[in-house]
Amino acid sequence: MTKDEFWKQYPADKKEKKPLTELFKEPTSSKKTSHSLDASVTETKRDDVGSLKYRVPYSYEGNKGTLLELLYSKFPYNDTDTIVDLFGGTGCVGIWSEYKKVIYNEINPRIKDIFVLMNDIDGKTIAGNVKSVCDKFKPETKTGYMNLIAWCNKFISDSVKNGYGMKYDLSIAILTTCFYSWNNIIRFNRSGEVSSSWGHGKTKYTDENYNNIIAFSDKCKTKTVTVLCENYETILRQLLEGKQNNKKFIYADPPYLICEASYNDKSSKWGGWQENDDRQLVELLKQLDKHEIRYMMSNAIFANGKNNPFMYAFADSKDTVCDITDDKNRKECMIRNYEL
Repeated sequence: MTKDEFWKQYPADKKEKKPLTELFKEPTSSKKTSHSLDASVTETKRDDVGSLKYRVPYSYEGNKGTLLELLYSKFPYNDTDTIVDLFGGTGCVGIWSEYKKVIYNEINPRIKDIFVLMNDIDGKTIAGNVKSVCDKFKPETKTGYMNLIAWCNKFISDSVKNGYGMKYDLSIAILTTCFYSWNNIIRFNRSGEVSSSWGHGKTKYTDENYNNIIAFSDKCKTKTVTVLCENYETILRQLLEGKQNNKKFIYADPPYLICEASYNDKSSKWGGWQENDDRQLVELLKQLDKHEIRYMMSNAIFANGKNNPFMYAFADSKDTVCDITDDKNRKECMIRNYEL
């Protein structure tokens, strides 16, 4: 069965005159997303974000939506003009920050493409078409949810084989799955397919989700954004080899070694973070310090009854400043190489 045949099983409602593929032939925003570390784009001004400050469009493991105020109080705004969000995820850290220039990097291309969607397409169009996907598939039911997952993975398979360019369609569909998945989490297997479990009807796409998407997409369009899909080491080595990068602020929120998440799971195509990865990242951060490039890393030194002694030692070293959240069950730290 082709993806078009699969899609035709779920006819559009009477109010929808165009399928998603027609709506997304061209971006509805005049803003273009840059995909080069040194590229620049035209900044689009929007003033209607209003009271929806710090809203996150969807849930992704490691999301920093609830810690943004604390993070921002420690950012070196006065000395830097660009944030490099090294492990970008939803992109909320860079987008809601005071920085006008954001370099977003995410190694998972499926998650990266959702961020590109938020940048390129009008927020109301995105939010409305998520609703259309919900109406087509009925993912509040297990059958409807599994059909949506099947459609996503068929699209992924066909894209790999035939090079389909309709990435916005796929991003809308994957985004929709998170509103009906277990704990609202998007997961991927070793083949890069969506593998999120059904949420048993306990979660759904709400008006708040709708408004969050619009607010976040609108905020994206007030920034100068560069999007990358690279290993974090590649980005850091480019910065170390370049010139005049001391105006860039590096924010690193890597997978936490002692926490359970899909990005620590070796069965995930983009997972498998191990102790050696912690050590490699820290060594590169030390190199940034030698080049007078400011950085902050979020991590956990205690969680789930486990300690991370290596990260604790780095946080406690004479060359770093560390702030630790006050939670008896989880000690999350913000390690930086500068004083405020």
